[in-house]
Amino acid sequence: MRITAILVSPTVSRRLEEYRRAKKGRTNTSIVLEALDECHGRIPELVAQARVAAQPRGSLFPARDDHLRLPGGGGIQVQIRPTLAQLDVIDHLAREHRLESRSQLAAAVLNEFLPGRKDR
Repeated sequence: MRITAILVSPTVSRRLEEYRRAKKGRTNTSIVLEALDECHGRIPELVAQARVAAQPRGSLFPARDDHLRLPGGGGIQVQIRPTLAQLDVIDHLAREHRLESRSQLAAAVLNEFLPGRKDR
């Protein structure tokens, strides 16, 4: 197991805490993995929407990937404890979708998966 932190928005942090309390016996890790399982088919769509939103108005040039902001990301640290194999899958998905970090990926799928008002 490896303890790692992901960065989420205050809204996603609150929704995660509420979901975890409602689902007895669940951990941040199990919820992140469930969100990835549930939403992995939508990751390309989430990334594409973020790229469109980042497109400078009136510009011929696409937004830079290093300035990509997926909804759900932020500055609140949430600790997860995935196995090394699980962490490899998370990192592979982040690289596959050309994301900067596992935080971007985890925050985006949590935002999509958790009940409540989604970040936009």
